[in-house]
Amino acid sequence: MSAKHTPGPWLAASRPSSVVGLPIVAQTGRSIASVSYFALGKDFEAHDRESAANARLIAAAPDLLAILKHAVHWHDQLRAADIEKMKAA
Repeated sequence: MSAKHTPGPWLAASRPSSVVGLPIVAQTGRSIASVSYFALGKDFEAHDRESAANARLIAAAPDLLAILKHAVHWHDQLRAADIEKMKAA
């Protein structure tokens, strides 16, 4: 059974919302997820930087899945002898 997901691209907001933190949305504007973001000054700077990085990582999920599927496809096309030649090179 294969789970379906909202097609990409997904976008992480460049600025936090006071309601949902950092939203991640589909190209259609549909909400995918939200990452907490405090924007309360110096005491929360490290948290907010990490939250922004997490939001970008979540937003990249459809692209990461696509490239992984591409890599698996090409890996499956290679013969063991070809892989050994590449390793040797």
